[in-house]
Amino acid sequence: MMFWGTVVGSAVVSLVLGLFLGFMPLKNDEMTEQQQKYSQLVGLLAFALLVGLIILHQNEASWVLIAGLVIGFVIGKIPPIRHHFSTRFALFALTPKESRGSRRNQQTPRREGTKQSTQRRR
Repeated sequence: MMFWGTVVGSAVVSLVLGLFLGFMPLKNDEMTEQQQKYSQLVGLLAFALLVGLIILHQNEASWVLIAGLVIGFVIGKIPPIRHHFSTRFALFALTPKESRGSRRNQQTPRREGTKQSTQRRR
């Protein structure tokens, strides 16, 4: 009975952890400091659970944990689901595009008479 409890428990926990990681932005520069801390904490927790299950020789439960993390992450990246959670919970909200520091915003405009701008038009 304990075997199935471990498998089901690791499935539920891994789905929750995977969903949490899926709702977070992928790029580190798009995250706030709080999101970075929680993302690292959840990743470390998932790793510790996996190592603990492997040490306890719970092979099936460790595979279920890995599969649950992947499935939860994929579900968390589905745009309508992610949008719903990012509008409902402030922790999952994306930072505004202006503060992300993307390379497009940082580039200086090119002059029309330069060699590079005429080569791009061709």
